[in-house]
Amino acid sequence: MNARPPLSRVLFATDLSHDGDLAFAHALRIALAARGELAIVHAGPRDLVGKEWAQFPRVRASLTGWGLLEPGAPPSAVLDQLGLHVRKIDVPAPDPLHGVTDLLEHRPCDLVVLASHAREGVDRWLHPSLAEPIARGANAPSLTLPPSSTGFVDPATGAVSLLNILVAIDHRPSAARALATVADLAANLGATGAIFHVLHVGDSFPETPVPDAIADRVRRRQQAGGVVEAIIDTAAVVEADLIVMATRGHDSLLDSLRGSTTEQVLRHSERPVLAVPA
Repeated sequence: MNARPPLSRVLFATDLSHDGDLAFAHALRIALAARGELAIVHAGPRDLVGKEWAQFPRVRASLTGWGLLEPGAPPSAVLDQLGLHVRKIDVPAPDPLHGVTDLLEHRPCDLVVLASHAREGVDRWLHPSLAEPIARGANAPSLTLPPSSTGFVDPATGAVSLLNILVAIDHRPSAARALATVADLAANLGATGAIFHVLHVGDSFPETPVPDAIADRVRRRQQAGGVVEAIIDTAAVVEADLIVMATRGHDSLLDSLRGSTTEQVLRHSERPVLAVPA
């Protein structure tokens, strides 16, 4: 039996608004590249789900726009021609956060894709983002697209632009899984020329295993100062299409109040963030 390709089970959580169109395009493109499964999940009160759920997101319309399906192709063409399984899952739940996290406990996936409102200050407390706690509780890598991001997948064409990837590493938590995950992601998407900028903020550079497939494309960088600021500044310097971070959740009361380092980077950066549990 052939082994299942890495990152072949993708879960996209949606609130049925078009705020998540960019994140949806990324989820669809990544699942398609692996010829895997895309689970489109909505969790919330039953009375909020109407006819829009049957229409959104529009998988076949996107694939037709990308030139991968003929106009008017039947639903079966997505699997028969492209090898992609698509599941739409409605989780009736008063609390969308608990609905999605409960589903993830019973339906493991390789990658969760989310759109974030990246709120800050008082607005964050009045209107908390669901993306951050879902990503923390997923126990799987999560790709989050902030509202100001252009991402690395063009929603109109499906084209991938993944040229520079910034991977933040430290002694703890280990970034070994993060490096392996993003190497798989780049390979799946055909980004064979992507440069991996491995950044450590601090003195001694951590010894972190690098996958053989990307060893000759790794560029080491080291900076002093605040971690969040250094990551955001370096991402701008290298024109990163994606920021990758190993995560271990909240470690302290201060983290709980202001968010983990990964969450702070997400809220202050205009770039997609791939968070990988260590």
